[in-house]
Amino acid sequence: EEEFADESFDFGSGYSLRGLLAPLRILSFWKMKERARQFGESGGSKLLKQLQEAAPETVRFHLKGHSFGCIVVSAILAGKGGKGELIRPVNSLALLQGALSFWSYCSEIPVISDKKPGYFHSIIAQGRVAGPIITTQSEYDTAVGKMYPLGAGVVLSEVDFAPGQLPKYGALGTFGARGLGLDIVDLEMLPQDIAYSFEAGKVYNIESSKYICEHLPNGGLAGAHSDIYKPVVAHAVLGAAIGQ
Repeated sequence: EEEFADESFDFGSGYSLRGLLAPLRILSFWKMKERARQFGESGGSKLLKQLQEAAPETVRFHLKGHSFGCIVVSAILAGKGGKGELIRPVNSLALLQGALSFWSYCSEIPVISDKKPGYFHSIIAQGRVAGPIITTQSEYDTAVGKMYPLGAGVVLSEVDFAPGQLPKYGALGTFGARGLGLDIVDLEMLPQDIAYSFEAGKVYNIESSKYICEHLPNGGLAGAHSDIYKPVVAHAVLGAAIGQ
């Protein structure tokens, strides 16, 4: 259940979870997840609060994270135990190829016995994002598609699931945000010449395999995990920022 309680290591460095060092590497995976969360809940949250206190109310704040950075920005917004204090909600949140559980934001995790909410559900329940939330997914991102569930300590047989169903363990960058209590919209990533129509209060899962698809040099086993530095991806992030 720790997978659902604490939600973040560079997948692009050829990191492998197999072999004799697998237990040590899994421990490293969990340590980096913990560090990402702790930084967001402490220093990151404090920084955002100070910036909002210093800035006029007309200044808009937009947060964007990639990979384990999605844990950092989510922890900044939620605060420790989901009880952090914001001066005011941020205006948009972009979560690119997120390396955290896709159940993280829902009000009730259906695959565990006590049906508790996702660790970052307070972001949704308390309206900590005034505008839209966007997430991206790519079938070519093997870091979150294959290595993430292995890093979470799951054997390969537990990753398999029936078509049309969701697994118990999986990453935001593979499945998008899922679960109860979310106003979800699934859509394809749009080319730059077509505007998005994002609405406040909704979570947009953007299927991006057409664009986030290149295995970058020195990317190791991560596949297209870091193939986000493209105008078409920036177009989606900007669309969320101005779409409120």
